[in-house]
Amino acid sequence: MSRISLVEPDLANDEIREMFRRMEKLGFTLLNVFKLWANNPKAASGFLLIAEALYAEPKLLPRHRELAYLRASQVNDCHYWIPTHMMLGRSVGLTENELRSMGDTKMCDTFSDTDLCVIEYSEQLTMNNVVSDEMYARLDKHFSQEQIVELSMTVGLSAMVNRVHATFKTEVDTDTKSYLASEGLA
Repeated sequence: MSRISLVEPDLANDEIREMFRRMEKLGFTLLNVFKLWANNPKAASGFLLIAEALYAEPKLLPRHRELAYLRASQVNDCHYWIPTHMMLGRSVGLTENELRSMGDTKMCDTFSDTDLCVIEYSEQLTMNNVVSDEMYARLDKHFSQEQIVELSMTVGLSAMVNRVHATFKTEVDTDTKSYLASEGLA
């Protein structure tokens, strides 16, 4: 059970209901992460602006976005975003083997050079809060500057949200648990 109440739509004020509507317009289901943010409308508004920037007209392929979220969340051992982004990763075409091999990419031969760059960058930035010149050169080889900014924002957002979930022990969404169990990933 979450340490903080999750604001349900029927109990939300107009400002929060509008935020929930905007999240759904971006294609999100109403996850517990959004219900948690709703406890602070200003923080929720900021979170929504970042989500819109990363999802409304993304420059990264959804596959690369999900690889970044998932690997950063794995490094942080986030009980909430690992299962959530395993589900979202499956929805953008990541295979079960890819999802299970992110910590040891040598176990999976379907990762492209670009995939490996995203995974290694996400891990390096999350663990060290800095990336080497060599890593940046690899990013620059695979991505435009606009994409690199989006990728760094994705990893940074993951770090922030992972810490919020660690603080509040946010309950993993029922739909996420059910989906992962049906896919043999629970």
